[in-house]
Amino acid sequence: MVETDRWLVAQKPASMHCVRAGKGAERSPSLAEWLEGERPSCVTAGRPGEAGLLQRLDYGTSGLVLAAKDPAAFEGLAAVAAAGRFRKSYVLVCAPEPGGLEGSRPASLAPRGTHADAWREGIAAGNADVLARLAEPAPGLSVASRFRAFGPGSRRVACLAEGAGPGRSRDWTGEVYSTLIEALRALPDGSLIGVASLARGFRHQIRAHFAWIGLPLSGDGLYGGRDDARLRLHAAVLEFPDPEGGAPVRVGHPSLPAAPPSVRIEE
Repeated sequence: MVETDRWLVAQKPASMHCVRAGKGAERSPSLAEWLEGERPSCVTAGRPGEAGLLQRLDYGTSGLVLAAKDPAAFEGLAAVAAAGRFRKSYVLVCAPEPGGLEGSRPASLAPRGTHADAWREGIAAGNADVLARLAEPAPGLSVASRFRAFGPGSRRVACLAEGAGPGRSRDWTGEVYSTLIEALRALPDGSLIGVASLARGFRHQIRAHFAWIGLPLSGDGLYGGRDDARLRLHAAVLEFPDPEGGAPVRVGHPSLPAAPPSVRIEE
């Protein structure tokens, strides 16, 4: 854990909820409850029961989570996040899978910044090497969409491309959410390891965006990914202005790409 008097960054393991989930015997431990016991000052910092958490990770996602330790720090960091100045970078493993994302409009697409036809051919052929080469000449591929809940129990989300009509559904978000793909590298087993980042996040954003472009995450059965022991998604770097004076802070893996020069606080 990395912390100052105003905030802390904790590492959430996979298979843990960020906030309370379930009831009675079915209730499982959460990161918020752990913080309440370890850092009581977080209890009053944000929303009730969330121990000052500024973001959430899915149950199966591991990695870094930011929490405020006083109400003023929470308000300041929440304003920073709303303004798109809270950057989160993730490491992931994915594999080519044609078909796209059910419920999305269009059902599949290629990321911005690469040749769309060549990308679709690489996905159809299941060729990780081709896809990695397509990403190499133009680092900074991106995916952008609006979202809506989709499927039984609204367990998943679907994506709507910018400029696409909403069709029969008017439930799409008003805001467009973007995922930057900073790196893709082919692995010997035919999958790819990648780095993706975002400033504003929506539920399942990276999982849905990668499935939409034909690269569902390994271990992500909800979005059509390969079988794996766990969801292969890890929040590796957080970058944000310090609420005490505004200096840029970077917490996380030292070898991942960074935003403009910042104060580095490595794990």
